[in-house]
Amino acid sequence: MTVRVAINGFGRIGRNVVRALYESGRRAEITVVAINELADAAGMAHLLKYDTSHGRFAWEVRQERDQLFVGDDAIRVLHERSLQSLPWRELGVDVVLDCTGVYGSREHGEAHIAAGAKKSALFTSWQ
Repeated sequence: MTVRVAINGFGRIGRNVVRALYESGRRAEITVVAINELADAAGMAHLLKYDTSHGRFAWEVRQERDQLFVGDDAIRVLHERSLQSLPWRELGVDVVLDCTGVYGSREHGEAHIAAGAKKSALFTSWQ
């Protein structure tokens, strides 16, 4: 069974999660179904493809309307500010990886679950 993952926040941490997944060869086990990011999808595609630290991403990356494509995989792009408005239930999300670095409390993790995710994990770069 494939684990359906959503990523909230597509800055350095969120992009590295996607890179790690695709470079791991485990896409049959883990699928990114959605990314929530306030920035525009064209910029997201560019920053995933061309990283100043990691270099060029090996996979083809493109953007069409509200979707980001990595290879042939379509990933829905959302631009929601409110965690409560995220459609995790509708998208059948199993796990949300919150990579915004903004949310670090249990309440924020529970907001993803209230929106329909089965589990959530909060990633921050706090020291």
